[in-house]
Amino acid sequence: MTSVSGQPSVTRASDDQRCVRAFNEDREYVWRILARHGVPRVDVEDLAQEVFLGMWRRWHQYDADRPLRPWLAGIASNVARAHLRRSGREAARGLIERPSPDLSGEDRLAGRRVAKVLAGALADLPERHRELLVLHDVEGVPVREIAARVGVPVFTIYTRLRRARGAMAKGLRRSRAVLPLTPSTTRRRILAGYAAVGVAAMVLLVQLVSPPRAPVARPLGGMIGYWRFDERPGSTAAPDLSAAANPCVLRGLDPGRVWTAGPLAGAIALTGQGWLECSRPEPFATLGEELTISLWVNASPARGLRTLVSRQLGDGRLDRFYLGIDGSRQVVVFSSHLWKGVLRHPFPSHAWSRWVHLTAVHSAEGVSKLYLDGHEVMRRQTTLGPLGGGTSPLIIGGAINGPAGSGVDERFKGALDELVIYDRALSAGEVAALAAGAQPTTVPPSVVRR
Repeated sequence: MTSVSGQPSVTRASDDQRCVRAFNEDREYVWRILARHGVPRVDVEDLAQEVFLGMWRRWHQYDADRPLRPWLAGIASNVARAHLRRSGREAARGLIERPSPDLSGEDRLAGRRVAKVLAGALADLPERHRELLVLHDVEGVPVREIAARVGVPVFTIYTRLRRARGAMAKGLRRSRAVLPLTPSTTRRRILAGYAAVGVAAMVLLVQLVSPPRAPVARPLGGMIGYWRFDERPGSTAAPDLSAAANPCVLRGLDPGRVWTAGPLAGAIALTGQGWLECSRPEPFATLGEELTISLWVNASPARGLRTLVSRQLGDGRLDRFYLGIDGSRQVVVFSSHLWKGVLRHPFPSHAWSRWVHLTAVHSAEGVSKLYLDGHEVMRRQTTLGPLGGGTSPLIIGGAINGPAGSGVDERFKGALDELVIYDRALSAGEVAALAAGAQPTTVPPSVVRR
């Protein structure tokens, strides 16, 4: 016996049963997604039925080899968005999710307060920002899956995600007066009390409401330089927040105009005329074979080599390490004359004049890697060679290619933010965390160990 469509009835029946069973198992998950998008409680149950109908109609499109929840989250997001448009309402300001029942009453109250502020900030966001933050930072849907769903490049989603987080940051800072996040002990309790919101979302919340120039208390292991570039107009140096305390002095730059907005807080804008000089060589003198350079870059199109970070070897055109962008060839360059092999990887055309996260790593195995927006884009087997020694300064935004005092050229044009240098090779998990917006002091320990 067959159905009208010609499909065996037993097959269709078994498909329907699997669909119903899957929906019943994740019904509460669907309710939470709808609530996080701002659907009023009185409408959640009705809209959950719409989600089920959409799921049932598209069940033949579902790939059973892939996780169900991200696919289901997409359907629920579409249903919630359509409902909010029909009702003309942006979002409710209620709780996002129930706190864990095994917590104290004080922790629950603190968690509800934080959740209310978070929900309010989400409610004030444009729909495009709110949907992306809920899907990625709260629900954990991978960027690649979101990109495939909406039909745009992965890097476009990363750009939109940074903009959404920036908008979220402004809303959270406006609400900072009512956020009970001042003592670190209270902060830990609130994180525990509202862990159900999602680790990424809560890490983001703590970062965005924390003072932008908070001192580094427990830096990630191996950090030998950390410049946030969050200075106020008039500042003539960028302090090093690592234990090395190696400030970088402005050279050929206007202190009143060089400090600008960045992807996390402040940033430094280089015009192609000036650079920064970190004169103390001690933090880099004991470097071995391992090195990691990580920073945010907003590069303006310019021909020729444009240096991001460099340290000279000798008094000629050789470098102990070099990271820059070749505008003529449209490539990122990572190299050292102390090991053989240069990494050159295309700098995406859409990345010009936009913030991207760039990381260069050299490991003790002699493998050099480049990461763009947290994703490894190139690796190459190079040789080994200690990178330390010498008395040359660290140059940010330029390179010394001659005897001392001969000047700095290959000067960078654009903006830089959150430059961190390590004397070890960061893991892929650590790089991804930094690219997701975490500062070195907030990378979760579980990520560090991966």
